[in-house]
Amino acid sequence: MKIVFFSTNSYTFDAASLDIRTFPTRKVQWERLAEKYPEHDFVLATMLPGTFLVDSFAPAGAQGRVSVVLLQQGTAECIAAQITGLHPDLAVAASFWVAPYDWLALRDASVAEILRASGIRTVCQDSGTALTCFDKFRTNQMLSRLGFPVPRAVFVHHALFWSERGRESVQVNVYKEYVLQEIRKLRLPLVIKDTVGLSSYGMEVVSSYGEARAFLCSKKNNSDRIVEEYISGLQFGAEIHCSGDCCTVLPPFLFSVNKYGITSPKQSVKIGPVRGEAFRLPELNAMLSRLAKEMHFGAVAQVDLVFSGETWYIIEINPRLSGMTETYAAAQGRSLPELLAANALASGGCPPMSCVCNLKLPILPVERLEELAALPFVHFVQQIHNKAARQERERGYGEVIFGGTRTGGELLAQLDEIARRFPDAMEAVFLQNARGLAALLQD
Repeated sequence: MKIVFFSTNSYTFDAASLDIRTFPTRKVQWERLAEKYPEHDFVLATMLPGTFLVDSFAPAGAQGRVSVVLLQQGTAECIAAQITGLHPDLAVAASFWVAPYDWLALRDASVAEILRASGIRTVCQDSGTALTCFDKFRTNQMLSRLGFPVPRAVFVHHALFWSERGRESVQVNVYKEYVLQEIRKLRLPLVIKDTVGLSSYGMEVVSSYGEARAFLCSKKNNSDRIVEEYISGLQFGAEIHCSGDCCTVLPPFLFSVNKYGITSPKQSVKIGPVRGEAFRLPELNAMLSRLAKEMHFGAVAQVDLVFSGETWYIIEINPRLSGMTETYAAAQGRSLPELLAANALASGGCPPMSCVCNLKLPILPVERLEELAALPFVHFVQQIHNKAARQERERGYGEVIFGGTRTGGELLAQLDEIARRFPDAMEAVFLQNARGLAALLQD
């Protein structure tokens, strides 16, 4: 069977400025997959940077036994035609993310719909699911209607909020008055975020109505916003892997938070899987199984969660691959290509999972990354370095996934060894967060 893994992009990738390094390389990972499944032919059809699929520094023709095709930019119909020309028996979406709009899952869904209409079997989210998850307020409203626990929220339509501008005859902006009145009814503190932005970028946490009003009435408010109640509690992420009607809910991982109490994609530490009875995991599993059915998931979806009191709240859904996917693969003793192939082929289910940690790193020389990747308990190392960045916070980051242990205590021992051997890779805040989360794992 010929299996095509595909993904699209909507922005120009600047290979001269953005240096992405992965250890082991994607080429090595896909070659190992091809050896494991000699009965299948694998094709990677993507646009650069080809996250999760190719090595951006050596993409086309560099994967050995696995073919690589760089898709040409165009409409969804044009891209679908290029994939159809590869004559796949199965097309599997490997959607990644871009800034500022996390919308590539929606584009890949549009491509998949055209492929399905031409008789090609796909593993991908449908466009309705992708659109609902792309818009955070739409997600919140849908989940609320379906009876899932979510934070109460108010939508702020940017154009209407400033509709008095340029209209001297408007004495009172009725919409602004209504929105601010509704925000007063929410329980403090509040989270203010872009409805269609990437992850937590640009998110604000405010502790009073006055702060919320000041932000919304300032120049910082330059797009549609969602204002929602901040749910205090431990923050988690969990993935649901679907192929056709078969869905597997994976156990949650603990997430660290920044000083504002929210997860940050460039700073968050992930540790798990969590197994403790105190977390009411059977209830979470039942809730996420129903979520997969109600939302019609057709591929990998990552769910942001908060456990508050004895209730699991759903905060956001990302209907694409993420750093969580790479972390789950390591916990299962697999590479990410092996995980994607097993899910697409619905073979083997979810194997037993060990304890692993996904830890962020500062920018390091390539030789140091190679040394780190050589440690026997390190599964994966990646660094994204923006050489053209003018500000330190925009230079990028690295991450290491290590573990394979039975307990959180054993994981801590590995963390201490990394800190001892690579002091230049250990920032105090990340080390502190990792130790704190590891202590919450049930031995």
